[in-house]
Amino acid sequence: MKTILTLSFLLLFCGNSLSQVWVKQSSGTNDTLYAVQFTDTLTGIAVGGTGTIRKTTNGGTNWFALSSGTTQTLRNIFMLNGNTGFIVGGGGVIRKTTNGGINWFALTSGTSSFLTSVHAINTNTIFACGSGGTVIKSTNGGINWFTQSIGSSNNLRSLHFINANTGSTVGDNGTIRRTTNGGTNWFAQSVSVSGPLTSVYLNNATNGIISIGFLDMAFYRTTNGGTNWVSQYYGSDNSIRDIDFVGDYGFMCGDNGNFYVTNNGGANWSRIPMGISNWMNGLSFPTEPHGWSVGTSGRIMKTTTGGASIPSAPTNLVGFAISTSKIFLAWFDNSSNEQGFRIEKRVNGSGGFALAGATGPNNLNYIDSVGISPGNMYEYRVAAYTGTGQSGYTNVVTILVTGIEPTGTDIPVSYSLYNNYPNPFNPTTKVKFDIPKNDFVSLKIYNMQGQEVGVLVQENLSAGRYEMEFNGANLTSGVYFYRLETSSFVDTRKMMLVK
Repeated sequence: MKTILTLSFLLLFCGNSLSQVWVKQSSGTNDTLYAVQFTDTLTGIAVGGTGTIRKTTNGGTNWFALSSGTTQTLRNIFMLNGNTGFIVGGGGVIRKTTNGGINWFALTSGTSSFLTSVHAINTNTIFACGSGGTVIKSTNGGINWFTQSIGSSNNLRSLHFINANTGSTVGDNGTIRRTTNGGTNWFAQSVSVSGPLTSVYLNNATNGIISIGFLDMAFYRTTNGGTNWVSQYYGSDNSIRDIDFVGDYGFMCGDNGNFYVTNNGGANWSRIPMGISNWMNGLSFPTEPHGWSVGTSGRIMKTTTGGASIPSAPTNLVGFAISTSKIFLAWFDNSSNEQGFRIEKRVNGSGGFALAGATGPNNLNYIDSVGISPGNMYEYRVAAYTGTGQSGYTNVVTILVTGIEPTGTDIPVSYSLYNNYPNPFNPTTKVKFDIPKNDFVSLKIYNMQGQEVGVLVQENLSAGRYEMEFNGANLTSGVYFYRLETSSFVDTRKMMLVK
C-alpha cells in the first residue's frame, strides 16, 4: 500500500509575552482588609478594620458593603458554605451569618480577647483563637463557647484544623500548639525562631506549613505531624501573612505584595511579587487558578492564573512522518518561564485533542510513536505550561501517514528531479526528487509516443527528499521519460530500459 504524508497549517492562537497576572479590584473602602474567603469563583466576602465587610457575587467585578453590627476590627472569616459563616475580631467579637452575609448576628464568646482566627469544622463545631493564648470552642453552632488551655499566654495569630480532632495554632514568640483530641489537650511544638508565627495551614495529619513575620525570611514545613518543623528560605525579608491550598497547589501572601506558589504540596516554592507595595494580609483560592488577596488601604487583587505568569504560546509547529510508525514534531519557544510543553493529538478528525506526551523546558521537539499507522490522519498542537497555568496553542499541523516516506529528516531548499539510477536499467531503477514544501506531487512514466505507462506518485506529500522505485518488467526495451509535476515545478528526464 502506498503512504503519503501531508502537512498543513492553521493558526489558532498567538499569545502575548505575559498576561497580567494580578488585577486590582475596587473594594469601595480604604480600611485595611485582613481576610477574604470565596466559596466559589463568583462569591466571596472580605473583612477588615472598623467592622468593614465587603461581598461580591460576580467574581469581584463589584463589591458591596454589608453591615457587621460592630466597629471593632474584623480579623478573620470562615465560610462553611455559601450561607453559613463566622467572623471574629477585636473585643472578643464573633458574628455569624446563615444567609450568605446579608445579616450577621452577635454571638457571646465569653472573652474580651482580640480574636484573630476562626475555623469551623461543621455547623456545630467551631474553634477560635486570639490574644493572651486564648482558644475557645463551640459544639453547638456558636451558641455557647468554652475556653481551652494551651499552656501559653502568648498572643495567637492563626489556627487551622483538618478535622474535629486534629489542629494547630501559632502565635508570638515562636508559639506552636497542636491538638489531636479536639482541644482537650494541647501540646507544644517548637521552631528555632523567637518572632511571631503569622499563619498555619495543615494539608493533612502529617504535612503542614507555618509562616513567619517580621524579617525572619523563612517559613517552616513539617512532614511528620509537627514533630519537626524544617526552615525553608523564600527569597525575601518581608513577612508572610496568610496561606491557602487547593490540593497540592499552595499559595502565600505577605508584605510589599509578595506572593509565593507551590505545585507540590509545599516542598518547593516560587516567589512571584504582585508588583505592589501593600501589605497583603489574607488570600483565598476556591480553585487552583482563581484567587483573591486583600490588604492595606482596602486593596483587593485577583488572579485567574494561579498567581503565576502564563508562558507565551509556542509557534511555528511543523511535523512529518519519519517512518510509517513515527511522527516528528518541532516548534519555536517564545517564553523563558515554562516548565515544559504539552503535545496534544487528534486522530482522523474524531473527537477532541488528547494529551500525546510532554517535554521539559527548552525541549523543542518530540517524536510520537504511539498508535501511528498508515492510512490515518494525525493532527497536533503544542502548548507551554507552568505549575499553575498553560499558554495558548501553536498552529495545528496535520499529517496523513501512508507508504511513501522521506529518505531523511532534512528539508530541501528547492524542487529537484535527479537522474535515475541505474541507467540503463533492467528491470528496476530508482528515481529521486526533492520538494521544499507540502505539495501535490505527480510522478509518471511515459513511452516515446507520449503514452502513460506508469504512475509512481499521484498524491500530497510533505516537504522532504524521496526515492521511488520503478519496475519495467512488463515493458519492452527502449527509451522512456519520467516527469515530476507539482503546483509550481515541472521537470522531465530520460531513462533507458535494456533487456
